[in-house]
Amino acid sequence: MTSTDNALGERVLPLESAPHHLHSLVLEYLSHKCYSKTAQAFAQDTAVKHIDADGDEIMHSAHTSIEADTKDVRLEQSLKSIQMREEVRNKILSGQVEEAIHLIEQHFPSVLDTSNSTDTSLYQARTVSGKVEYVATTSVNPAHITLNLRILAFIEACRTVPLVYPPSPSSTSDAVLPPLSSNPQDYLFSSTDDVDSPHQEALLKRGQKLYAYAHMLPNPDDRAEYMEELGHVGSLLIYKVPERSPEARYLSQERREATADQVNAAILHSCGSPPVSRLELYTRYTMALTDKLYENRVKVPSSSRPPWLRLILPDVEESKAKQETTVVPSLDLKTFLDVKT
Repeated sequence: MTSTDNALGERVLPLESAPHHLHSLVLEYLSHKCYSKTAQAFAQDTAVKHIDADGDEIMHSAHTSIEADTKDVRLEQSLKSIQMREEVRNKILSGQVEEAIHLIEQHFPSVLDTSNSTDTSLYQARTVSGKVEYVATTSVNPAHITLNLRILAFIEACRTVPLVYPPSPSSTSDAVLPPLSSNPQDYLFSSTDDVDSPHQEALLKRGQKLYAYAHMLPNPDDRAEYMEELGHVGSLLIYKVPERSPEARYLSQERREATADQVNAAILHSCGSPPVSRLELYTRYTMALTDKLYENRVKVPSSSRPPWLRLILPDVEESKAKQETTVVPSLDLKTFLDVKT
């Protein structure tokens, strides 16, 4: 079975359930999600310590100490990388896109290096392990990442109402928005408005640069997709209050989150890690597998039933299942997570 390095530099075997592997799964998940403080606390609190019969920690030999020191250095380096990804993510989530771009160029330059771009389409298959193929839902192509960040920066520059992150109870955007009108035309610039202000001119130039950059994409399908999106995003310019426009969805926090997730995946990819954690991959794989088993009404004998099946089967079916085979139900993740063991 092929071993791989996880995001924390640990050697692991795919699809195993040994305690050290479960520990690695959790640590890698925390790393992928940029939970740097939680990952550090988890790594420290779950470190394996060898205790003698008197309850004292056994001192390492010289060779073992070197191995332990090497692992500590690797963990420290990984934690620094997590912290940098977390900082980039927080900059994007707070709308500070230019600052995020600067951090990426400084610490993860290959993410935006279009000269080394080899992918030509928006969606690419990524090999996560020797056993499972993952098809990324977003591109890690530097050209796409660069353009998406520039589009988000343009959107943030169009914003007229602050979107605070992290949100607080007193920072509701609706409180400072003008009264909602049933007619979107009420928010359009009129002949009496200063549409030639320096700010509007700067926005117009930024929009033109986005179109020019999109035209440079080599893949025609990508160009068409981005040109369509830029048509929607560019229309923000004609509204005095774009937050009240039909395209207000582009100014939502969800847009920031989607971009932050894509950038994080691209950074992980550039560092040689899969764009998603193995925990997420295994969950998706299990759900897809059980859905297919349910679709084909496959019956599984009690002796071959996976542990999670006993948790989600109703009591009546569970008692019945002890005597006969059971059709594997479709796995609903929320229901499964809500079940108390």
